[in-house]
Amino acid sequence: MKKKITKIILIGFVALCFFNTAYADTTIHLNIQTPSSSFYNQDITVAPCDSDNAGTLQITAYCAILQSGIASDWSWYGTDAFLNSLGGIVNDFTNNIYWGWFGDLTYGATALSAHILTPGEHLLLTYNINPLKLTVSNLSPTQNENITFTLLQFGLDSNFNPVWTPAIGGLIAINEDSHVVENDGVYSSPLELMVPYVISGNKTGFIDSNSLTLNPTRAISSGGGGGGAPVPSVASTIVESVAPSITPIPQAKASFDIAKAFDFIISQQQEDGSFGEDIYTDWTTLALASGNYQDQALKLVKYFGEEKISGTLLTDYERHAMALMALGLNPYDTNGINYIEKITSSFDGKQFGDANEDNDDIFALIVLQNAGFMQEEKMISDDINFILSQQKENGSWDESVDMTGASIEALAFLSQNEQVKNALMKAENFLKQNQKDDGGWGNTSSTAWALEGILALGDKPEDWIKDGNVPLDYLTSKQDTDGGIKNANIKNKIWETSYVLSVLSGKNWNQIMKKFKKPEMPAITAIPVEIKEKQEITKTEISENVNNIRKPEKLITQNLATPVIAIADVPVKEKILEPEPKKSWVRRFFDVIFGF
Repeated sequence: MKKKITKIILIGFVALCFFNTAYADTTIHLNIQTPSSSFYNQDITVAPCDSDNAGTLQITAYCAILQSGIASDWSWYGTDAFLNSLGGIVNDFTNNIYWGWFGDLTYGATALSAHILTPGEHLLLTYNINPLKLTVSNLSPTQNENITFTLLQFGLDSNFNPVWTPAIGGLIAINEDSHVVENDGVYSSPLELMVPYVISGNKTGFIDSNSLTLNPTRAISSGGGGGGAPVPSVASTIVESVAPSITPIPQAKASFDIAKAFDFIISQQQEDGSFGEDIYTDWTTLALASGNYQDQALKLVKYFGEEKISGTLLTDYERHAMALMALGLNPYDTNGINYIEKITSSFDGKQFGDANEDNDDIFALIVLQNAGFMQEEKMISDDINFILSQQKENGSWDESVDMTGASIEALAFLSQNEQVKNALMKAENFLKQNQKDDGGWGNTSSTAWALEGILALGDKPEDWIKDGNVPLDYLTSKQDTDGGIKNANIKNKIWETSYVLSVLSGKNWNQIMKKFKKPEMPAITAIPVEIKEKQEITKTEISENVNNIRKPEKLITQNLATPVIAIADVPVKEKILEPEPKKSWVRRFFDVIFGF
């Protein structure tokens, strides 16, 4: 008995240590703003805290606010925390003024207690004031290059959808000088000197934009006589003509124009918010979710809330779950479909889906590790073992750069496991051996997926040099004049451009996707049965009684920044109405808050 008690205490102690070290402290920048004051605007190191009102330790936006020392008041609805007041300022139901939040200027799409913080993130909380956003056409300009600055303001459109629009009347501050933007929010100017330029945007009634520092470099000319000889652009590979005794200075290589690539992608979004068939829409969603493209993301949220996936393959469900999670939509219940169950129900006791394929197992692991499943669960550990068993002697999966990159991403969270660590080392060596002299892996898709694995390993893509070229050099050579990846087939062009933009964000798929917890199943009411002689129950009786057990209600994870749940016997101002059919969550939210 004593041994049993000692064992229980030991297990409890180990579990306590695990849960208290599962998350390392994370440093972010916290900014809390109202029209009249700034409550907080500095870096803060956030420790894990109870973020679901049930003892689960996670590093969330909710923890950051609690640990800031600013007085706050909350209401809990299930596992979601609703912010009632902050710094003594209470939500004004009469005038429809509420606390809102942004993560890296992306409008909050979950409860603050559900938003997992990332290192270096800028968390902004606002009350009755909106932020500005500043973008520039080139972060690495050359001297005298004309740079375009765009200033946008956050607000609501006529349908109460969050949008970014040109900050008409706003100012672009360049060092000591301020310049009024045009009606499209744009101001252009050459940077004539090789000195640091500090750029910011401001407008009365809005929070000042982020500040950027540009350091122009010298544009190297081709040199030589001839008077009329052209000067090469920054993209040129010509070197400066110098005396033989001096080492030639190589011209700066061209860089991939990410902003232009996003412009191409955005131009392909259809009226309903999609990008064509499910496969193109899903992959493009991951690309858009990696940046601050709120308008396009909201259109996708509406689309996913109103349309159901047409594919029936397991990989269709896995890919779609990744897209939903990238937008912060609940994979356990979006538009009435439980995509996680679609995946788990295909498990045959050893692996997921087709026993002759491993791609469905690789992507099942990517999805499930972000959906609350732990490595200790038999389904997950069996899948890991199956994936490891499929690795080839040369370190690849399926002799494919693509699937090797995806497998690295699926397994990287277990890099401390000795068997997985060895597998990852072999896979990394396979990628190194197969990198081409141009820096890529044969085509843009394979190069993008190889980079997914490289990012998951924690490597820097710029350190992967082959014959003087890095992967970005290869991708740059494949960019078309319209910003997309060169491809005569427009659908494949959308697809490949999306792959590339995802990895050029510096985040892999796991980092783009939001984290979700497994819903807790309600306790099942015991059904009394007649106890037979010797207390034996036949299989027939068990079957009959199982059919009478009350099935748990459908579990839904709230996705709104401000959780809105129907509650009986509350004041009229706070009572939440039942949503009308076929309305998106964004529309239902504003219907509730503004009383429409």
